[in-house]
Amino acid sequence: MIPQTFSRIEYERRFLVTGAVPAAASGNVLITDRCIAGTRVYLRRAVHADRRVERRLCKHYDPDGAACAGVAIEELSEHDHAIYAHMEAMLITKRRSFVTEQGRDVAIDVFEGALRGLVLCEVSLATEVDIVAFVAPTWARIEVTADRFFAPATLAFATPDQLRERISGRNPPTLT
Repeated sequence: MIPQTFSRIEYERRFLVTGAVPAAASGNVLITDRCIAGTRVYLRRAVHADRRVERRLCKHYDPDGAACAGVAIEELSEHDHAIYAHMEAMLITKRRSFVTEQGRDVAIDVFEGALRGLVLCEVSLATEVDIVAFVAPTWARIEVTADRFFAPATLAFATPDQLRERISGRNPPTLT
C-alpha cells in the first residue's frame, strides 16, 4: 500500500524496448535522477526542450505481486531540490520522448552513461484499473515492471556488464 502523504501517486508499468520505436516519437526531455543510496527515493530534475525545469522527489514502490508499480511524487521548489541534491546518490541520466499507444502517452527512455544502450518505455496512469488494462506495444513486449533490477534504485548502481548480463537472451537491441 502506498501512503497518501505525497502530492501525487502514479501507477506505472515498464517494458524493455525490443523493436523499432515508432517514428512519431515527440518531445525531448533530459532527465537526471539522483538515486539516494540505501533507499528507493530519487530526486529528479527534468529539463524540457522549451527549457522548462521540473524538480521532484519520488519514491518507487515495488509491485510485490501486483500488476503495476507505484510511484509517489512530490513537486519541489528549486530551493528544496538543492537541499536534497547534497545527499549521497548515484545518477541515472536519460532522454525521454513520447508516443501515443491506445490513447495513452508512453514515455520512451534512452539511457546514457553506464546504462547506455538500455531503452525502456513506461506508461504511468492515475489508477490501477487503467494501468492493468494497458497492453504492451508490439515494439516493447518484455515487461520488466516486477523485475527489481529495472527499478531506479537498482539501475543507478548497475554496471554495464551487469546490464548486459541481465538483458541477454531477452532479444534487446544491441548494446554499444
